Amino acid sequence: MKKLLLSLLCVSTAFCAEKQSACIVDYEQPHKDFVMEICFQDPLQFFGGSQLVSNGAWSMEQFIETNRQTMEQIFADSLRVKRVMVESGRVVGFLEFFKTQEQSLESVKRQMNLSPEQEAQIVAMMPNLKKTDAECETFVLLECLVVSRDFRRRGYARSLLNDSIECIKQKWPMVKHVQLNVNVANENARKLYESEGFTLSPNQPPHLVMMGDVQYEKAL
Repeated sequence: MKKLLLSLLCVSTAFCAEKQSACIVDYEQPHKDFVMEICFQDPLQFFGGSQLVSNGAWSMEQFIETNRQTMEQIFADSLRVKRVMVESGRVVGFLEFFKTQEQSLESVKRQMNLSPEQEAQIVAMMPNLKKTDAECETFVLLECLVVSRDFRRRGYARSLLNDSIECIKQKWPMVKHVQLNVNVANENARKLYESEGFTLSPNQPPHLVMMGDVQYEKAL
């Protein structure tokens, strides 16, 4: 029943050429269980924070539950752009991104009464923090990109990535750059991003390093 529903959904929301094996469509509620299944096939590669499991700071159960809650929040957030790749009525890939803004020390200080020592600590922990609100730029954070294990090495991840870039350019033409975080040990993902023009951010956020992730960015 689910496969029939997804097949009809794909036909109704996107044109797929007769010889085309897969199509990319907007995420809908019926896709949810399929996307969750794909995301948790290799959770330690897909989700950030795997280093916290390796060093014992988190149990595997905590890691899984935290990321399940994160995915639920993503599905419920209408401001996030969510896309799925469907082949023969089956969801085989998922991508999600959203528009956000750089943070400034000025905004942090408005929220917190910081001592000089605390201010120095925050600046050290957040090297990309701008000094003032006026310096902050809008950017897009590409938060999720995953392809089902059985459908990898077919160019689907690259297609989803390129689809997201085109969506960003059309939806937010004033946005000048995209960021994403990836597990430092996920060599295949890193090679994909680098081949599409993403480069390592010059100032790697310490909290990402602690979790075993690295930050990439690309100018549009």
